[in-house]
Amino acid sequence: MKKMIRIMVCILILNACSKDREDLLDAITTEDKPPIEQSNLDSDGDGVSDTAENEDGTDPNNACSFLVAKQTIKTSDAWNAGDCDADGLNNALEITDKTNPLNADSDEDGVPDGVEKTDGTDPLNADSDQDGVNDGTEKVDGTNPLVADSDGDGVQDGVEKNDETNPLRIDTDGDGVNDGVEKTDTTDPLKADTDGDNLSDGVEKEIGTDPLKVDTDGDGVSDDIERINNTNPLDYCLFILSSQNQTPSNAWNIEDCDLDGISNAQEIQNGTNPLVFDETAPETSPITGTWNLTNAVINDGTGTTVFLNTTYSLTYTATSTNENVVVEFTENPNKITSTGTYGMLLKFTFLGTAYEDSFSSESPFANGDWNIEGNTLTVSANASVNGSYEIITLTENTLQISTEIDRDVPAGGVMIKAKGTLMMTFNK
Repeated sequence: MKKMIRIMVCILILNACSKDREDLLDAITTEDKPPIEQSNLDSDGDGVSDTAENEDGTDPNNACSFLVAKQTIKTSDAWNAGDCDADGLNNALEITDKTNPLNADSDEDGVPDGVEKTDGTDPLNADSDQDGVNDGTEKVDGTNPLVADSDGDGVQDGVEKNDETNPLRIDTDGDGVNDGVEKTDTTDPLKADTDGDNLSDGVEKEIGTDPLKVDTDGDGVSDDIERINNTNPLDYCLFILSSQNQTPSNAWNIEDCDLDGISNAQEIQNGTNPLVFDETAPETSPITGTWNLTNAVINDGTGTTVFLNTTYSLTYTATSTNENVVVEFTENPNKITSTGTYGMLLKFTFLGTAYEDSFSSESPFANGDWNIEGNTLTVSANASVNGSYEIITLTENTLQISTEIDRDVPAGGVMIKAKGTLMMTFNK
């Protein structure tokens, strides 16, 4: 009873002195007593006393000008029904939902609280589904802000945005393998044919080949060619030798596909077929390869020359100098390539006088075809010397041939019609 009398005395004092009214009410409000619900303490009904608003610098006569943290008084019905931030939610509902009635987008995700309420997203969480993409961006992208993996491919929308795959398409590159599986397989979800073997990743998974290897079985034939040839891209001993377009694997090199006791790599080196048991290597002519001219001589040369309308006979010798001739013989087809020049020192006696003269000559061979029958080497398209050569010596490193010459040679101021046997020696 005494307590009630004290309260009535305080109210009478407040009516007499409005200046001290609110301070006194605050003083008599304790934790176990709710705030006094008197509208005249909060002129605009926003739940913040006029005194506090004056201290905060907000407008005590504007229901939407206040600090939310200072709301300690029961708000008015008018304020409850209002929508200070115009987000589509009334103020009372925002207080219930713990959103900010003064901020239309409480979580600042680009979506107003009212829209989030309608969409079912969390207006207090910028990324409702925790997929790494905020709700506003998901609305723009067309992805589902309530589902972390909008297209259901096993990859969250945020990861897809980072990977540049399409979060609305299960299989971004259209190769028949969804993006999630490609991430697991470490194939490229943005490239239909990750290994570039002309087979899409989906086809490779279907037939069992490796979408990360051009040549799955390592036999030297790419998977796409094996598919065209109808050979097995998973068995490195089932392929067509002539289709090899890749470097075989080490495993294939040491394998012996035809079980003849010789490894595949050795058979290739020998020129035999690693798929044919005990095949004999085709014989290669020892003339094949690159040869360098080391010497050319004519020891028994004869000739004639005309001087003052008189024909004279003479003999001569010739020896090569400055040899810089390279000749290459290849097989299947048999081709010869010849480059370079060499010099010749010619010695002869004419009318009792000894002469020496030098001249330069191109390679004795011309580019063209070659053939060997017995000890005869025939070279086509040779206009300088006889196209037939006798093979004197042919070993792994030495080639010695001879041929008969018959041509005009300028020497000593006269033209000699020279004949003789030209002997040439080449080394590899």
